[in-house]
Amino acid sequence: MIQLSILKINGYGPWTLTLGSDREHALQMLQASLYKEIQKLFSEKNCLVFLNRADEFFVVSNGLTLDDHIEIQKNLEKFLKDAKVTYELVKHRTVYTALDKANTLKIKPKEVAKTVVLKLGAGKVAQYVVASIPADKNFDKEKFRKLYNDWLKKTAKAEKKVFKAVKEIDFAAEAVIKKNIIKIKKGGTVVPFGILYKLPMFIDKSLLKVKKLVVNAGGFEESIRIAGSQLEKAEKAIKGSFSKVKNK
Repeated sequence: MIQLSILKINGYGPWTLTLGSDREHALQMLQASLYKEIQKLFSEKNCLVFLNRADEFFVVSNGLTLDDHIEIQKNLEKFLKDAKVTYELVKHRTVYTALDKANTLKIKPKEVAKTVVLKLGAGKVAQYVVASIPADKNFDKEKFRKLYNDWLKKTAKAEKKVFKAVKEIDFAAEAVIKKNIIKIKKGGTVVPFGILYKLPMFIDKSLLKVKKLVVNAGGFEESIRIAGSQLEKAEKAIKGSFSKVKNK
């Protein structure tokens, strides 16, 4: 009996971004080692593995048992642990807000990152960026405008371009996020890795102090737990203070 098994590494994409902006060489070596290990483990059970993408493999077997699958899964978990793949995927019920996520996971709201897409400027020249603040804070537009313009001025100077301060700032429309940023019809959550969307990433400094920070993984039923300091390292994100206490 020919059997097809699909092996998927959950949370692999967002985790790779925590390795930093110069991670490509490390990823290539890890992916090669991972494929070799998977092929080895399954070949010992007379199976053949085909690579579909970096985090997904198709396994063709002659009726591999459940116990065989569990044994291989445990061996792979050990391999990833030895390779220092230390992200944690957190499963939870369907949630749509950062505060709801904090309540669901029974953790403090300051340990959950609220990630948004911001629109700066108007019309065809409008720019978009990704920004993260703690779930227990509100976004401070004035503070962010100053931070963004300071960053934009430095960038323009380095690239020898004309600097023009941004005046308009607002949250990006949901339709724009779905169509042009996430690019998934059914929608999803915005992850705090601007590099995925080819957008600048801004992080509120208070998040960097959190040892175990919960961030979006792209869906409504799972998140990723990482150290707050890794967010900044992930893509050399711009850090600043642009959150404020919520009015009671």
